[in-house]
Amino acid sequence: MNQAGVTTNGHDPSSVLHWTRGLLTVEDLRHSLNGHRTVCVSARAIVTPQAQDHLRSARIAVVREASATHPTAAGWVVAQEREFPLVRSAVQALIREGIAVKFGESAASLLTWTRTTVEAIEHGAMLGAVLLCTDPALVSCLANRNAAVRAVSLCTLAQAAQASLTVSPNLVAVEMPGRTFYEIRQIVRMFVTGVPTCPDGLAIRKEQCSCASRK
Repeated sequence: MNQAGVTTNGHDPSSVLHWTRGLLTVEDLRHSLNGHRTVCVSARAIVTPQAQDHLRSARIAVVREASATHPTAAGWVVAQEREFPLVRSAVQALIREGIAVKFGESAASLLTWTRTTVEAIEHGAMLGAVLLCTDPALVSCLANRNAAVRAVSLCTLAQAAQASLTVSPNLVAVEMPGRTFYEIRQIVRMFVTGVPTCPDGLAIRKEQCSCASRK
């Protein structure tokens, strides 16, 4: 692997560019493309719109590596506070790609949704959840009272990429409205194609958490 984060993995470096980072920008392409006709990225990688336009104009194909997309007993669920047409379209697009994600019922009550979702994650009935809502800070604050949950609130792709690297959340609250179809699809894809694993140093006992409910 070189300093640009590119590895050949046994493939002909003159034809395939293997990008190992979680974000691929047009500047990355300008510095790394050297006669390549295909760019291979991870299943969770974000390819910016400018990078997609650059690749399209150069007639360079983009291939995503295989990921853990097969359904499991405990998978990811995507829900929305109310009906957002772009959310439904984005999730359906991911399902057509073969990504295993369940579209949950609308969360008419954020408090109720958060409570039931946290319980499902704690008991292993759900691997993780993404909620598109108007008050993501409230959801993440309530959810983080349970030590089994690592919840984050976000609204941009950059925040999602950072959270996936540093927190590996199992509950993601995304601010709506205001997100585009592309943003929704990429944010959801980033989390539902992986298995959230608590990073070293973040694991704490519930009684040590100052936010934990006290009886």
